[in-house]
Amino acid sequence: MLTTRTQQKAIARLQQMACLDFNGPELIEPVLHELHQVIGFGTGAYFYEGSTGALDAFVEPSLARDLMHTYFDSEVQRSERKVVRRSAHDFSDAVRYEHGPQILEQLITVPVPELLRSDFYNLALRPAEVFDCMSLVLRTPQGTGVGTIKLYKSVAMSRFSVEDVAMLGRLEHWLARILQPGERQRDAARHSPGAAVMDIRAIRPVDGACFWTRLAPPLRAAPGAADAA
Repeated sequence: MLTTRTQQKAIARLQQMACLDFNGPELIEPVLHELHQVIGFGTGAYFYEGSTGALDAFVEPSLARDLMHTYFDSEVQRSERKVVRRSAHDFSDAVRYEHGPQILEQLITVPVPELLRSDFYNLALRPAEVFDCMSLVLRTPQGTGVGTIKLYKSVAMSRFSVEDVAMLGRLEHWLARILQPGERQRDAARHSPGAAVMDIRAIRPVDGACFWTRLAPPLRAAPGAADAA
């Protein structure tokens, strides 16, 4: 697979992240930053089981995030069940049945024209400028579910290509390693839910440099960390 220099640098930074002492869902923001350099998409999201076992989600700043509340409307969810194979809420089923990157036609149960006529699309997706989707369920080497990355495009953008699917599949192992919570993070979540984790090594998205910082979701560099790196 031919890759550009920009893609190669982003892939290298993802591989660096996979080798850090810290890993877990708090790193989704820099992960999506790098994925933007590798695969063209509009908005990225990550769905995973939080420390309480309930579904947590991160959506990049976008119209989709601003309108996320519409997704929980009962009418929208009824319509979703008619056109989508598995809701984002059905994580355990996704872990059981979805392997490798899934494109829109694999994620829905009806033809695309019927999806475009549904309440799910017209009340939730279209106002959020979301149409095409590529989804990847991440697992540990033992097969335990880690989370689901979803990349979205608007109807004005070109569809995800075969090359995009191959690229996301190529990165699956690294992404799962980055986002899998480590024992240190699980212990911190059990004892102090929502608390910051101290002295975590992180990747600076601009140039891939490593630095030490205080981490509190979402990932932010501590003041002066860039100068100290």
